[in-house]
Amino acid sequence: QQASRVDPRQQEIDADNRLLWRYRSRRLEAEAIRDSMLLASGQLNFEAGGPGFNFFQSRGGLYGFPPLDKFTGAELRRMIYSHKIRMEQVPVFGAFDCPDAGQPAPRRSQSTTAIQALNLLNSDFVHEQAVAMASRLVRESRNSENEAIGQQEAAVKQAFRRSLGRAPSDRELSAAVSVA
Repeated sequence: QQASRVDPRQQEIDADNRLLWRYRSRRLEAEAIRDSMLLASGQLNFEAGGPGFNFFQSRGGLYGFPPLDKFTGAELRRMIYSHKIRMEQVPVFGAFDCPDAGQPAPRRSQSTTAIQALNLLNSDFVHEQAVAMASRLVRESRNSENEAIGQQEAAVKQAFRRSLGRAPSDRELSAAVSVA
């Protein structure tokens, strides 16, 4: 598995990465973003197969698809199990270039915009997942028999592992503990 970190020595030799010495970083798709949030928060429903779930309160008709306010149970499954309504954007994640089920497309377009970040920051779903993850981290760090600062460090390290798949650097750890 290749890392996406830039090695200055390798960068000097092959700045364009023609020799494939590192993995080019890329933006995650909407499905991977949502699934990762659910996994990190501990809310992901691992049930495989079966009927899909809806992002909307009702299906059918030509218009008027009010989005779900709260996701529970089956709606917390991976996004691949969601029903897609043609010509209707999925709330929050529609800004991340979700494919339009009404149009054939050989390749998904990719864009990175400020609207995507604002969509995440203002999303009730994202806020709920952040609260669930924080509660989980507090609960798990209390199980460790540490002092208060040790519990904070344990929670921060666990947060990095769950959300980024790696341990924090010393600098990241001290910065995160100072605001925790």
